[in-house]
Amino acid sequence: MTQTTEIIFTNLFAMLRNEFFGEENSIQPMSEYKCRKLDALRERINDEQLYSAAETYSFESNHQERWRKKVYDGERHAIDTSIETMQFLNIVVFNISRIEQGTLSIRGLITMGLYLRQQGHRVDFVKFETWVKQLRIYGMVSLLSSLLIQLFSFDPDELPFRFKTYPQAFLWAYLQLTDQHKNTPLHRTKSIILFSPIGTLALWKKVTQNALDSIEE
Repeated sequence: MTQTTEIIFTNLFAMLRNEFFGEENSIQPMSEYKCRKLDALRERINDEQLYSAAETYSFESNHQERWRKKVYDGERHAIDTSIETMQFLNIVVFNISRIEQGTLSIRGLITMGLYLRQQGHRVDFVKFETWVKQLRIYGMVSLLSSLLIQLFSFDPDELPFRFKTYPQAFLWAYLQLTDQHKNTPLHRTKSIILFSPIGTLALWKKVTQNALDSIEE
């Protein structure tokens, strides 16, 4: 990352933290060129698909999707059902599905961060950690947590669940947002295999099936 792009990204996320999290960060002076680049990134973020609490989001992997449905069905019939915890998991699944489809959702991360700060006290994080293990999404949850810390200045204590810190999450986000990781099956799998081996396998199965279908046609 060059000094120019670092200034653009620093200002971009300072503005986003000001807008969505009520912070008062100062913005570094920029040239007209840098302003245009920042505006293009803001437009891209504004055009992202938004999370909807009315929808239930799914995984790319059929295995994970079966596990997710089992978790949801079990929780709905539990004596101590936690709607807030299910909603938080749904937000996490939304973010994971966007990444696996080749699009990092900054608005999805913001939704996750806002939910943690506004409803986190009502989330059963013991249950959530159990579900993370059952769904095998520890790597992706760790990535999302690292992004909240590095992009939106969250304190690790604000993420009351177990996760691994990825020091290069900021750079990873930069590559995603600037299309340095091109949205092709090869580039998508390279960018997520560390965080989601199961999602990577599901992607390649889909690519292979599409290729076979094309041959048959």
